[in-house]
Amino acid sequence: MTRTSPSLGLRLASSFAVAALAALPLAGCSGGGSDATSTASDEQAALSTIPKADQPSVIAALEWFDYFKENYPDLYVASTPDQADARPWLDGFDPTSDDVFAHNELDYPGVSPQTLLALMVEGQSNRYYANSSAATDCSSGAQVTLTLGESYCWTTFGSVQHMTIMELVDDPSESVIAWEGGTTGVTSYHRWIFRQTDSGTHAITEECERGLLPDLGFYSDRMNPSLHTGHQLWLEGMQSFLAANASP
Repeated sequence: MTRTSPSLGLRLASSFAVAALAALPLAGCSGGGSDATSTASDEQAALSTIPKADQPSVIAALEWFDYFKENYPDLYVASTPDQADARPWLDGFDPTSDDVFAHNELDYPGVSPQTLLALMVEGQSNRYYANSSAATDCSSGAQVTLTLGESYCWTTFGSVQHMTIMELVDDPSESVIAWEGGTTGVTSYHRWIFRQTDSGTHAITEECERGLLPDLGFYSDRMNPSLHTGHQLWLEGMQSFLAANASP
């Protein structure tokens, strides 16, 4: 688990607070000295813009929180611990006690669990989920595939995450992949369960987070619904990608 000093935790909290004030225009507040009246087209343009990658990670995270909330209000809800799958969690992660938890699921008719696992193992989720980069070697930056025990880096919510593949099960009835790691102040465990059904596969993805940032209400109150939103878009993006690239 990532450990940081109390002073660092205070700096992180202060950074989020300062960045929140700086990002208030994203929520509809006008900047100092500017015209507070915006046109409908301006508002729509702001809501539909994917956050930029080349900016400080705290600002990027705040913009992703706002982007998900404004564009996907029906998805922008927090998951509850009772939704968690019965599969045991590793390393003590627990939806009933961790401050951040997201549960999402989707059916994939005509797709096998192993097909979905193979797509995940490629480590190129950026092809079908905007809030994601490809998996890369943390030192060289070269793209990597995801194998059991593999340590790698990827970027989401504007922060580089250092992850390790903890579970990898390639089975026709139930395939699983899970990674653990994070960034300063956050340790997460994200798992994907692909279960065979009569019509194809039922996919479940769940994530728990713990650490100094999840302990902050400012963070967890935004990350919980944002993760739920993002992961549903991730599942749907995979579905669209597979459909578009299916063999005739």
